[in-house]
Amino acid sequence: VKRLSFGVWQCNRCNVKFASGAFEFRESDFVK
Repeated sequence: VKRLSFGVWQCNRCNVKFASGAFEFRESDFVK
């Protein structure tokens, strides 16, 4: 599990963009 605490990430599965915040998802679920 990779903790993302900044930047904008897009979830490949749900195609939802997460803005700045504290989220925890598998790195494989995201693309830069």
